[in-house]
Amino acid sequence: MKGPIEYQTPWVQERIIAQGTREEIVAWFCWNDLNGNYTDEDSDAECHAALTRVLAPEIMRDQLSQ
Repeated sequence: MKGPIEYQTPWVQERIIAQGTREEIVAWFCWNDLNGNYTDEDSDAECHAALTRVLAPEIMRDQLSQ
């Protein structure tokens, strides 16, 4: 799954963290980490809880700081 080239831009990343919908954050995760487990379907298949809008920005910040 490819995302927009803008996903690489720090100001776009900050906007997604601050104002993005859960779906926008999940789309960024899928673009950033192709082997990740972020969609609801992936979570269901792995018997994990779905990613929440509260937790998603924290995880995104952590990934960006690495």
